[in-house]
Amino acid sequence: KLFIPGKIGKLEIKNRILQAPMGTFSYDNEGVPSQQTIDYFVERAKGGVGLIICHAVRVSPESRVPGLPNLFEDKQIPVMAKIADAIHAAGAKCALQMNHSGKAITYQIMSEGRPLESYAIGPSAVKYVKTGVVPREMSKEEIHRLVEQFSDSARRVMEAGFDMVELHAAHGYLMSTFLSPFTNRRTDEYGGNPQNRARFICEIIERIRDKAGPDFPVSVRFNGSDFIAGGTTIEDSLIQAQMFEKAGANMLHVSAGAHENTEVQFLSYLWPDAYLTDLAKEVKKIVKIPVCTVGKLGDPMVANRVLEEDKADFIALGRALLAAPYWPNKAREGKIEEINRCLYCNNCWERQFTVTREQKRLFCTVNPFLFREREYI
Repeated sequence: KLFIPGKIGKLEIKNRILQAPMGTFSYDNEGVPSQQTIDYFVERAKGGVGLIICHAVRVSPESRVPGLPNLFEDKQIPVMAKIADAIHAAGAKCALQMNHSGKAITYQIMSEGRPLESYAIGPSAVKYVKTGVVPREMSKEEIHRLVEQFSDSARRVMEAGFDMVELHAAHGYLMSTFLSPFTNRRTDEYGGNPQNRARFICEIIERIRDKAGPDFPVSVRFNGSDFIAGGTTIEDSLIQAQMFEKAGANMLHVSAGAHENTEVQFLSYLWPDAYLTDLAKEVKKIVKIPVCTVGKLGDPMVANRVLEEDKADFIALGRALLAAPYWPNKAREGKIEEINRCLYCNNCWERQFTVTREQKRLFCTVNPFLFREREYI
């Protein structure tokens, strides 16, 4: 079933394999991608993945982080179009994820020497455990402004030639902190019950529809559960999933975990395969739009079984495609034993937080060619 074509809205995908969004930290101060970035995506498109969800772009100047892409001005459209054009030429569809780091921006700019408190924002003033910084509670005016900035950036994603846009509402970033009672303590219409906590994301989806039209696919990546005491539960997520669908989302990408418990977000070799798929299964029961699952699906037999058991409509591979860009083609050809398996050692993402900005690049313990594709392949 991995290789049966699928659809997200009106977008046709040649198989059920998506590349999960992963940061590359390979952009200059103006958000211009390096040639390494383009080569990295092209290699995975050639490898047979149906849809590549590219890393998150920043939607507003205040969320801008050096080394990460931006899409808050029209002049950045042709810059990002280079990535979309290259992926299409290599045979895959592509999406671009949008994000605002919120309280987590403080973690990403700690080495830049800037005052952290001036950048940290959130639905409520709840201390961020990674830095000890308390984010400033956003006003309604700021919320409304960000709704416009997200939807403006989605229009730019479409004009840059991408086939879909995804909202990053998972893992403790800004949209995720609105969804979770762990970080959202508001008492107005943007807080309280699960419906109010989902209002911000729903308003963004509706404005994307206004600016990008009814047919441009929108995916929402959100937590099926925070797995944190006092955080989002699957019961909350089921309510919010139906709201996203009603607002106009075309796919729901179900993940889990936050910065407070990254062991769930980045499942290591200590965790079972397909650990998060039951969350997607529950969401799939109550919506009519496609559901994507993620999390330790690097064994093709396991990934296929998830689809056969109707737990999801699509599977997303992240680290597995860092280790083996031709995973889809080899699985389709039955060459399972030739797939370079991810160890789930997590050196790839841990290294991003332990090296200087100049040393940052995607790294894989078992694939020395990662981010050196042009040089070696």
